[in-house]
Amino acid sequence: MDKEILLLFLLCSVSSLNIRIDENNGIDSIECLIEQLQSSCQSLKYVADAFSNTGNLTIEIISPTLSIQDNVTFTDINGLTINGQGESLTTIQVQSVTAGISFLHCGEVVLANFTLNTVTDSLLYDSHLISEDQCSFTTNGNYSLFFLNPKKLTIKNCNFTSSNDTYATYNGTLIKLSNTTGAANISIHNVFFSNFTVGLKVLLYNSWNITLYVNDTKFVNNKVGFDVIAINSINNSISVIASQFNGNKYHGLEMYYETSCHNNFTIFGCTFSNNTGCNGVSMDLVLVKNSTSNIFRGIGNRFINNSAEYAGGGVNIDILSAEGYRYNYPSNNTIIFKYCYFINNSGSYAGGVGILMASVRLKHTKKSNYIKFISCHFCNNKASSGSAVHINRNIPSESGSYFVALVFFYDCKFTSNGQPHFNFMAGGNAVLQSGAFYANKVCVYFGGKTQFTNNNSTALQVSDINIEFEDNSTTIFQNNSGIKGGAILLTGDSELYVKYNTSIIFNGNRAVSYGGAIAVLHLQVQNLAYSDKCFLSVHFHKKYHYNSKPVFTFTDNKCDSDFGNDLFISNLESCRARCKTLLHEKDVYVSISDIFSSKCFGVFNFSARSIATPTKNLSVSQVINAIPGIPMKLNITQKDMFENDTSALFPLTLTISGTNRIRINPHVITNNSHVTFYGNPNPHKTAKLLIQTETMTSISVTAELNLINCPPGFIFDKTDSCVCSALSNNRYQGIRYCTSNYSAITTNYWAGYLNISNASDDTFVTGHCGVELCSYNKTKHKFGFYQLPIDYDKEKLNDFVCSSNRTGTLCTKCIDNHIVSYHSPSFKCEPSHHCHYGILLYILSELLPITIIFI
Repeated sequence: MDKEILLLFLLCSVSSLNIRIDENNGIDSIECLIEQLQSSCQSLKYVADAFSNTGNLTIEIISPTLSIQDNVTFTDINGLTINGQGESLTTIQVQSVTAGISFLHCGEVVLANFTLNTVTDSLLYDSHLISEDQCSFTTNGNYSLFFLNPKKLTIKNCNFTSSNDTYATYNGTLIKLSNTTGAANISIHNVFFSNFTVGLKVLLYNSWNITLYVNDTKFVNNKVGFDVIAINSINNSISVIASQFNGNKYHGLEMYYETSCHNNFTIFGCTFSNNTGCNGVSMDLVLVKNSTSNIFRGIGNRFINNSAEYAGGGVNIDILSAEGYRYNYPSNNTIIFKYCYFINNSGSYAGGVGILMASVRLKHTKKSNYIKFISCHFCNNKASSGSAVHINRNIPSESGSYFVALVFFYDCKFTSNGQPHFNFMAGGNAVLQSGAFYANKVCVYFGGKTQFTNNNSTALQVSDINIEFEDNSTTIFQNNSGIKGGAILLTGDSELYVKYNTSIIFNGNRAVSYGGAIAVLHLQVQNLAYSDKCFLSVHFHKKYHYNSKPVFTFTDNKCDSDFGNDLFISNLESCRARCKTLLHEKDVYVSISDIFSSKCFGVFNFSARSIATPTKNLSVSQVINAIPGIPMKLNITQKDMFENDTSALFPLTLTISGTNRIRINPHVITNNSHVTFYGNPNPHKTAKLLIQTETMTSISVTAELNLINCPPGFIFDKTDSCVCSALSNNRYQGIRYCTSNYSAITTNYWAGYLNISNASDDTFVTGHCGVELCSYNKTKHKFGFYQLPIDYDKEKLNDFVCSSNRTGTLCTKCIDNHIVSYHSPSFKCEPSHHCHYGILLYILSELLPITIIFI
């Protein structure tokens, strides 16, 4: 009792206490608390239980190691310092997943010079019960260190680790500030967080004026390295300086702000490398509900070799509204990345940076959010089905929607980004993708000097948005490649909005199909109010007038098809209409040269064969005769408005109508490929073939379609097709095989048509025939068979089968005005006027020589 009174007296009489802890030689007794220089305590828990509601307590851990079996809690101590052994770093072993050190309402806390190692023995829990996948995981909520509402906290020169168990679900450090309105300062310097579920978590709930400074700190091999959550919090400032985020499984740095405003977050000179996970594996920033006027700065950071399952190998930014409340969305927030490098990152659709924002009904009292990238370099980032920078993936078209952020890029470089296994020989119908930059339904601005170099899968692709090139800017697209559009691909309702004194340069870009530099794939405009929607809009300063208009320079751009080496444009007529609007002359004629001049949109320096359009003219024979089941070419002519052949590039849709039931395969063709029709030939029933382009400006042509009888050597079967008789039980003699162009018949066989049993149509038959009579125009197949072409009709077949001047069944007749020559051993048919000399020739050539022999 006397010693306890002495301890109370000591707490009241001294301004500070210095307690030593020696796990090996200390004793947990009152002596170690009141005899501070002579005695040492054995456990940290004993000291924590002994002191509360006090101040200026310093604890020196003098033993090399210290074990913690239970939860150690310090409460209401204003001025608490726990020191390890200098450079040797005392090791504190947390021996249980329920153990740890908590600091509740301690005014000022300093932790320095020790290693905190949490042992997560697999015997303490069943790791197989943990729910975990690439995008989510569960945690038991326990932390090695827990701080509740500290006024001032300093952690320096410490290592916080857990065991190397890959299934460990233990957390590192939690700093929670809840319902605090006074200032609080937190400093973390030279600390190592490793192998935790969450290395460091800061929770700000309804808190103001908090300052958090993290410097020279490493977050390695955690599931989440550093997690910041701010809810209903105002005027807080967080800085992360010269720190490393390496090998974390879900996120390196995760930031979540809900209904919070006027907060600042700065990340300066940090390195994010080899992090993996689902979205935003290096840095994930989420703003939800009415968060407003927050500023996030990322300056001089490097994002290297990070890999996301979906979006944001480097950074992922989500700006989201509250579910079911479309007016409840973040506003007036500013996100800036300056002097940052995104190198060798990968993802499914956002290798480097992924941005997703809410589609809302605009509330005019709210300001837009701003996302800015300044002097950043995106190099060698890969996305299997997206791009290095990917904005608003899979956003549906919604009338009246407003997307809540404006995105700016100043003085940025995009180099060697693209698909990891881009197939440059892929067909023209491959999925459209962008290697460097993709944006959908958002306003994007490029300023200063922007460079797109050596990107594959098209450098810049946008859909239903305006891309604005700012005043006095220069944008260079060099040596980029793609399938449609080597440098730029515009789809949907997109436009390039170019301001005054701008220069856009396209050099050495390449496309497989069309648009070596630019491809514009606008939908056909049906609404007359938007009939002048062009791919380009300009805004120039009235002071400079024409001299201020943009300059477009094209050199050495190329298409494999040689079709639109510089520009492919689907809506050139709309540009003509827009030009008239700019000239304020509705009735004036505007030529193509006028469109691409300073008179309208600016100066365009094109190369040869530079511009192409979709199919403008489509033609085909008025009557098409088809053989059922045998492929044929329709010989369709496709031309664009510059008379370029478009048949190899743009598909055609085939549709049949009419009283005759005819099937077709395929329904879509390109490059005049073969088509097969199926049905029963019937001259009394009609059919129409509609041929229609699938391009943005649809045109069509129709033709009469007739199915004709099977050609020589073929028979009609139950599949509504003409098939080779050699493959059927009802085969013709002499027919050995067939191709799509002919049937092959053996030598010494005749082929022709006979009227049998007064049938309405002649019947195809074959029979033995002498070579002298059936010579097939003396043409032979290389395997010894004659060819019966499928395009010979009945009347002309005899001319092909029979020898010269012969006709009829088995070629036994001479044609009109011809008779068999008397002296011909091959029964050659000669003109009948030779008959006047026939007897004389017979006497001279046959009888006379015999008579002379016997004389």
